[in-house]
Amino acid sequence: MKSMATACLSRVGDYVLNKVTAELVDYTHNHFRREESSMQHHGYDGLHEHRLEHRKLIAQLDEILFQVASAGQTGISGGIVDQMGQWVTDHIVDCDRRYADFLKAKGIAG
Repeated sequence: MKSMATACLSRVGDYVLNKVTAELVDYTHNHFRREESSMQHHGYDGLHEHRLEHRKLIAQLDEILFQVASAGQTGISGGIVDQMGQWVTDHIVDCDRRYADFLKAKGIAG
């Protein structure tokens, strides 16, 4: 997310912005896949709700990737990057915290 914001603000060029955005989307897909696999493995009862939250973010990221691909830097506003950053922060503080608490209660994480 930070790399994407930096690329937008510094006007490094559409190629770099496309690359950074694609890397962010790829990283996010892989991270969510691993996280959901862990949740399933440990029997987390909030998996379905958590997966829905992940799908919302993926849809937003896909929209940003589309905007970057079709309009370059002019298609990305600082507001979009800020909104994504806020969503990630909220997700970590709320949804991911609940999963961490679940793992601690089971004695898996501490």
